[in-house]
Amino acid sequence: MAAHWIADAFAYTGTVFTFLYFLSPVTTCKRVMDSKDVREFSAFPFAMGIFNCSIWVYYYAVTMASSAADLTPNLLINAVGLFMFIIYMFIFLFYAGSRFKEIARLLAITLFVEAIFIAFFEGVVPGLKWDFNFGKEPQPLKSSLSGLVCVIINVLLYGSPLAVMRMVIETKSVEQPEDRSDDVCGFRLLLT
Repeated sequence: MAAHWIADAFAYTGTVFTFLYFLSPVTTCKRVMDSKDVREFSAFPFAMGIFNCSIWVYYYAVTMASSAADLTPNLLINAVGLFMFIIYMFIFLFYAGSRFKEIARLLAITLFVEAIFIAFFEGVVPGLKWDFNFGKEPQPLKSSLSGLVCVIINVLLYGSPLAVMRMVIETKSVEQPEDRSDDVCGFRLLLT
């Protein structure tokens, strides 16, 4: 009984830190809107946020459809994150100026790669006869493979602030988009 309560406490804490992580780009977007220019800020963390959240939403939907697991809170927090990262990306596109094509290309590539993954999960995976299970509980192959991809994408999302680090090194300026994301990211990583 106590272990279940502790697990729930960690789950809710993880949800709070996830939401705080999703809020971390707000200061960057405010700076972009105030200056009416994206300057040298990287849109890569936002593109990875869109990709990560949408793949997680897909995973939770597929897993809930094929099992009795109620992953609704996880699905909802990632749907909220997806919506927020889409807004951040639109702010970047609106103020992109001469970098519009570069940022739009990044978004298009992100959506294209995501479409390939989903097409693979929906079109190819159901016909595969692999005996692979990712996680504690037995799951259908589609759920297992999409879960594995989610974990890999999560690592990329947590690593995407390194694109900002590159900008800091090149410009010799400590001004960066994700002011508090590294702290929130670290706490969230510990909880998951």
